[in-house]
Amino acid sequence: MSVVTHYDSDTSGCFRITRQGKAIKNIVSVLFAVVIIFIALGFIMPWMGRMRANTERLWRIAKLQGWHKKVELFVRTNNRLPESFFEMCQEDLEQGIWSFPIPFVSEDQKPFGELTPSLTTDPNRFLEIVEYGLFSGQNGWFIRELKHGKIYTKMLMIDQEGKIFEVKEVQKEKYSNP
Repeated sequence: MSVVTHYDSDTSGCFRITRQGKAIKNIVSVLFAVVIIFIALGFIMPWMGRMRANTERLWRIAKLQGWHKKVELFVRTNNRLPESFFEMCQEDLEQGIWSFPIPFVSEDQKPFGELTPSLTTDPNRFLEIVEYGLFSGQNGWFIRELKHGKIYTKMLMIDQEGKIFEVKEVQKEKYSNP
């Protein structure tokens, strides 16, 4: 068997073919890279800037843990549980400082801006802003969200041991009928 190879006597024609092949190869490589980048962005940033339910849940858990740490610090320094978040935050509020986690459950809430004097003296005004509640009983204490989020609609709570729970509403039909 013999292999027949045909050589073009014109070397510029051979060079042109090679140059076009490299150009096509470069274009295909660039298009492939662009497709890979879009696929990666699709996994990393779904919905381009919108918050997903899992992300909102993790964000709210982090805020609950922040409130939990502040309550534990108050208990260690004062040897007692605060009556409410208002009592726990009042000293800092009087100094014009907000050193606590973000008071909102949902990311859509707008910050309250400057700390107004009414916020430092009026517990009802404070409750309008802070969407978390501190509850205590004989068996311990827990912090619960008072409003649900917009994307992740289940409400969360954390107990004194740091365990996080989802609060589930019981349907009226289940508790109103004897």
